Amino acid sequence: MGFSRDPRAPFNRPPLRIARSRCSDKDSVLSEWRHTQPQAWEKETIRQVRPMDDLVKSVIDKFQLEKKRADSEVFLVWPRVVDPHIAQHARPVGLRNGTLFVAVDSPVWLEEIVRFHRHNILKAIQSAFSRSEIKKISFRCSG
Repeated sequence: MGFSRDPRAPFNRPPLRIARSRCSDKDSVLSEWRHTQPQAWEKETIRQVRPMDDLVKSVIDKFQLEKKRADSEVFLVWPRVVDPHIAQHARPVGLRNGTLFVAVDSPVWLEEIVRFHRHNILKAIQSAFSRSEIKKISFRCSG
């Protein structure tokens, strides 16, 4: 009786076309994809969207990721800058306010490093980085 469509078949309606004179390309693509006209609040949200690079820059600034990346380079450079025997027994654990914190695995090595190697290690680290970044080293026994 005029209805020859199988009721179990999915209904596929043609996409809704929007006149380009009223909407931007973005609006027309969104409405075509959603099969609806964009609502007023959607149009306002689209206008408030910021570029991704602005968002990434704000996150980097907020969490000071650039400074943390620079601080983490100390951990990577440590084995190459310090004597290999010392590097086996001492490792950097943190950098805060210009002080590099180093954990040493035994009291004997702590005494050896503090008495005889502290100034050489500080000079080597400062030459690898800027002098203003690392001003002193604090050694602690961790084992």
